Amino acid sequence: MKDLKLKLEAFQKLLSANPTNLKTQRAGNTTYEYLPISHVQNLLDELFFGMWSWEVSQPLIVSNEMVLTGILTVTHPVTGKEIKRSGVASTAIRQTKGASILDVGAKLKNALEQDAPKVSVEALKNAAKHLGPVFGRDLNRDEDTVATYTPTKTNWLKGKVLEIEQDCTSIKELDLAIERNPELLELSSTSKKINEIRQKLLSINGTK
Repeated sequence: MKDLKLKLEAFQKLLSANPTNLKTQRAGNTTYEYLPISHVQNLLDELFFGMWSWEVSQPLIVSNEMVLTGILTVTHPVTGKEIKRSGVASTAIRQTKGASILDVGAKLKNALEQDAPKVSVEALKNAAKHLGPVFGRDLNRDEDTVATYTPTKTNWLKGKVLEIEQDCTSIKELDLAIERNPELLELSSTSKKINEIRQKLLSINGTK
């Protein structure tokens, strides 16, 4: 069976990829990048095979703003376990122009029909960001503050191959090293390198 850590790393690489289908919007003199909700929902469908749900709490009204929190639940495709990520967002409830934020009666008729779904969408996008960069986690951050995902198991395997290449002087030693570390053959790049080492040893020593 393929090493569980390699499967987890392969999926984590998908979550750590740079986002696509980015859009831009302006806020004052600043331009921001964002992911449309349709793309976020489609990514959830693709990466988690549709096994996700979104549950919102009772919205909180503060002056003329609505604050909403929600829980995004996904089922990890490798482990089968549920993962929960919370999201929060707020939006202003539209009022008549010039009204005080404390004037409840100035709320536009049916304003919440548009404002409530909008804040739910933003909260969902906020929750999805916690799953990884592919959902826009690092958008609009300074480059020097953004970390890069490092697949530790994969890097260890690659380092082990280099060690084998330096230490093994015969096919027998190579086969013994593979017997001790069978996971080396489960990663395509390391398996290919092992075959190259084998061919090199065969050309030098034959089958010894």
